[in-house]
Amino acid sequence: MLAGHSFSHIVQPVHLSRSTSMVTPYSFRSKAPPMSMSKLIKVPDRPDAARGSPVPLLASLMAIVAGFALTEVTLSSFIPRLLAADIWGRDVHKPGKPRVAEMGGLSTLMGVACSVSIVSILLPSYSGYMFVFLAVLLISAFLGYLDDSMDLGGKLKPALSLIAGIPLVASGLIVPRPLIPLVGRARLTVVYPFIALGLPGVFSMATNMMDPLNGMLASNSIILFSFLALIAAISGNSVAFLLAMVMLGPLISFLRYNRYPAKVFSGNIGSMSIGAALGSLAVLGRVEAPLAIGSIPMLVTGFMILASIGGFKEKAEMTDRPTIAENGMIRANPNPEAPITLISILVVDKAKREPKIVRETNLLFFISGIFALITQIFLM
Repeated sequence: MLAGHSFSHIVQPVHLSRSTSMVTPYSFRSKAPPMSMSKLIKVPDRPDAARGSPVPLLASLMAIVAGFALTEVTLSSFIPRLLAADIWGRDVHKPGKPRVAEMGGLSTLMGVACSVSIVSILLPSYSGYMFVFLAVLLISAFLGYLDDSMDLGGKLKPALSLIAGIPLVASGLIVPRPLIPLVGRARLTVVYPFIALGLPGVFSMATNMMDPLNGMLASNSIILFSFLALIAAISGNSVAFLLAMVMLGPLISFLRYNRYPAKVFSGNIGSMSIGAALGSLAVLGRVEAPLAIGSIPMLVTGFMILASIGGFKEKAEMTDRPTIAENGMIRANPNPEAPITLISILVVDKAKREPKIVRETNLLFFISGIFALITQIFLM
């Protein structure tokens, strides 16, 4: 079924008539929709509004290169400065627990901002989506910075994460018609704005729990965003395609420094902004179902952790770690009171080295991505 589709059919910038240039998702309900940010910026009326040009592919590739380059330059400069400024954390899974620079996610965020700017300049028709997407990331990153600096706590942090979804709801760009497998297009006019409000926060918490090992969050995020870009490409969804692509360059660059043995950690500023990117991509790009399927390992991990520790808690509040590291090997904590995580399940029967565990999580995300792709093909 893929033969009939190619990257050359990804949606081109939209040339809107006067009658459609200011359409909002709620125009089907009222002749006079409420004022929103979509009144101030020209946007397509839906993500798959037009087809037939390879330009978005070219623009996205340029965005990847620019985002990669800026992240590369800033990270190589930031790492020694972060260590000199005493901004570091302990790599607890390695012998001697070496010091590693923290808050490297700031460089990733700068790279994403660069990629978003490139797309907005080259494809101004999509600048509205890009602006809202970046706003969500900046809010989540700021909350992550606050958590890195003062420890917001296990209950306050999830509550504050709802703030990140406000730009989505206020933008007027959300379409309350998610595509649900076996059901079709659901009409969730009342409920969907609340879903959109919470999704960035939900995925911020999920990615925050998926960042315990060197390169684990970055590599799995690259796999997930790549599958979302592929799914968007074959379905002609240019908004989802572009939003996924602007994340790839910075993440690939960051992985070079974060993979085993890590020279820098992302910190909450990085992990929370990556999660917010996933949540806002699902809403703005209308790929809720593919994202839910592709991120199954992440969501299941979050559920297992919350269920085993009895709700949201910070690391300092946990009396036992889920795993034990000895001589470079990681094994599950035999204490029945220890939290249950994806890593502890992967090492429950045999101690493993950190890179091997990360590769096994990569395989799980790749399999989930395949299922997401198959699901999208059947929905087309």
